[in-house]
Amino acid sequence: MTQEQQKLWDKLSGYNLDNPQSALPFSKRLARENHWSQSYTNNVIEEYKKFAFLAMIAGHPVTPSDEVDQVWHLHMLYNEEYFQNFCANILPKPLYHGPTKGGQNENAKYDDWYSKTKESYERIFEMKPPENIWPENSVRFGRVFVRINMHEHVVIKADDFPILSRLIIFILDLFRPKIAPSLVQVVGLFLALFLTGCTEGVQGTENEGTSTWTVMLIVALIVLVILFVIRALSSTSVSSQSNHYSSYNDTTNTRKSETKKSSSSSTSTTSCGAASCSSDSGCSSSGCSGCGGGCGGGCGG
Repeated sequence: MTQEQQKLWDKLSGYNLDNPQSALPFSKRLARENHWSQSYTNNVIEEYKKFAFLAMIAGHPVTPSDEVDQVWHLHMLYNEEYFQNFCANILPKPLYHGPTKGGQNENAKYDDWYSKTKESYERIFEMKPPENIWPENSVRFGRVFVRINMHEHVVIKADDFPILSRLIIFILDLFRPKIAPSLVQVVGLFLALFLTGCTEGVQGTENEGTSTWTVMLIVALIVLVILFVIRALSSTSVSSQSNHYSSYNDTTNTRKSETKKSSSSSTSTTSCGAASCSSDSGCSSSGCSGCGGGCGGGCGG
């Protein structure tokens, strides 16, 4: 590190996100909202500081892991502290946050940025980023998160009960709009057979009736298995083409007031710290929005 970089890192290392006067300090709230242990939470906060450091000095756009991104999200909720202290007094320029535009090109771009971020991490800190906080790209961009009320739901980890969890998800998915018509058709077929007298065994002896219903049950199970396989193949296909909404491009987050101050020409250049970039790549009078073009250490993530 250079002397200036070391000075910045010392400021970040000493920065405390917790307010000692708060009954629910930042780290405890972060742990509660993500169901993390306090020890793991503290480690993720340290990695967030490293991410912020990389965003300032890496010289290329950077993308955080999802775990680090959760710290970033929560930090920005304390907007006064984030912008008026962290960005103004700790960092040399603001660290903005903006969502991806979606699509395959964006997916490939953020995948590349994430790889470069980990490479710069290893080069600058002379150690590999911890895998339990900075996972492989396929894991980083392959997971789907939803907000759940734990008082109303029971969560089963798929890795602990793979067959049971898949079966439950499949049954629930049967009632979704795209799958429900197939289920309705199956039920309708059995009703039609019953009402038209095709299930003669039901009208006969008990043994005959049992035999007929057994056959119908087997057919129903076969149909469910077929739907399950179709659903699994469909999920795999969709997953490979999904948009990575958890990665962000900060150039979309430049404030309107700052945009008006930029040159109206998309090819003109504006000074942005030590670098310069075109006016449509995210520079503003208050700092570099950091995720597009050559704005001296992008801060998308």
